[in-house]
Order: sequence, then C-alpha cells, then structure tokens
Amino acid sequence: MYSVLADKVAGSVANQTSVESNKTPFLPGRTVGAVIDVDAATGTDAVIVIQSSPDDSAWTTVLTHTGIGGQTVGNVKCDKYMRAGVTTAAGTAVGSYSAYLQSGD
Repeated sequence: MYSVLADKVAGSVANQTSVESNKTPFLPGRTVGAVIDVDAATGTDAVIVIQSSPDDSAWTTVLTHTGIGGQTVGNVKCDKYMRAGVTTAAGTAVGSYSAYLQSGD
C-alpha cells in the first residue's frame, strides 16, 4: 500500500498539501517506510523533506534527501498529517521529485 505525498512535482521551494493519515496502515503512531525519489535535474544540493504534524500546523522533518538525483528511504512514524516539501532548491534546473509512504500491510 502507498500514500502519495508528491508525484513528480517541481523541485521548487514549496510544501505540498498535507495528507491526513487516517486509514490503516497509515494511522498515527504506526511506523511505515518513506521514500523520496529525486529526478537528477533537481539542481545542486536540493533539500527535499517528508514532514509530520499532529495538527497540520507545527511540522517535524522525519526524512531528508540532500543533493541531486537518487533516492532516500527510511522508516518514519506516521502522525495525523504528513507532507513533502522542498526547503532548498539550488542551481538552475528545477527538475522534479516524488515522495510517498509505503507499507507491507
């Protein structure tokens, strides 16, 4: 199962709309896999994050990808709201990225 946070969105500095984690297996408190998949054209030293929030207001970064291209994978604990975003987009090529949560359930 997947919960998509960003699907081939521009690698410009911006936060994506939050996704409410209210269905199994993405309930608050559950640990799931998280993936940030970056197009190689996203510029130098781009910083792309997955964040969690209990209230859709105060955000905590739970997974970070720095650099151009590649993929960052890790385990994260779901909160009531999850989102992806770009905190730094350096270079001249915007490129794109995808971010999602995954579970074996």
